Amino acid sequence: VLEQVLIKLSSSSKRRMALKSQILGALAYPSILLLVATIVLIVLMGFAIPQFAAMFLKAGLDLPLATKILIAVSTFLSKYIIQVIVVGAVALVAFVLFLFTENGRNIVTEISLKIPVLQKVTQRYFVVQIAESMGLLLGAGVPLRELIMAIENTVTVPTPKGVLVKMRESIDQGSSLKQALENGPIFPAMAVKLVETGEMTGTLDNMFGEIATYYDDQLQAAIKSALSMLEPLLIAGMACLVGFIMLAVFVPLFKMSFIKPK
Repeated sequence: VLEQVLIKLSSSSKRRMALKSQILGALAYPSILLLVATIVLIVLMGFAIPQFAAMFLKAGLDLPLATKILIAVSTFLSKYIIQVIVVGAVALVAFVLFLFTENGRNIVTEISLKIPVLQKVTQRYFVVQIAESMGLLLGAGVPLRELIMAIENTVTVPTPKGVLVKMRESIDQGSSLKQALENGPIFPAMAVKLVETGEMTGTLDNMFGEIATYYDDQLQAAIKSALSMLEPLLIAGMACLVGFIMLAVFVPLFKMSFIKPK
């Protein structure tokens, strides 16, 4: 039994490493795209737009609101470009360091449970983590309450930890796991139904194993779906920003071709 548990644990560890590599690899291109776009935007706003602003001011045009906003932002950046870059770099480094702390990871994970695009990914991840551990430990003969406490001690994110606490309290009160998991924030209705079936048939370890296998596939699909949405959203955001800049610059230029300067 111990040998089988160790083999399954090794397989689980390899899958998690592959999952992290998959996510990091998929995020590489959007990250580079965002970095390049940010650099181009800073250069454009800090050096190019002030030239247009001076030309518009000299022509004495009645500028539209979009152009006024663009010139105000550009003027600020041109004056404090070094400070903006330093503050941005410090903020980025601070955020990365924050993510390396347990509290930081917990906060980001909790936020991801509230964001529709990331909610399925985070939810499926914890379903797989909890169900897989439950199946392995039940199969190894560990008593239900003790294994729930063991898993509870390894989970630090408040929402899934709360689910495990509720499971443990349900066992202490003589209730079923199904009642503890029903309408909860982590386990979907189908997974709860499988847990109920496992409790009724005495095959809870197998059912948790089935849940882990099924939702591991769902997790992969959710990750691909979220990542496939990221790039179009990023491109759409950049397109809106570029469109705003073009509108703010070309409308006054168009006016200058028809209206004599004051």
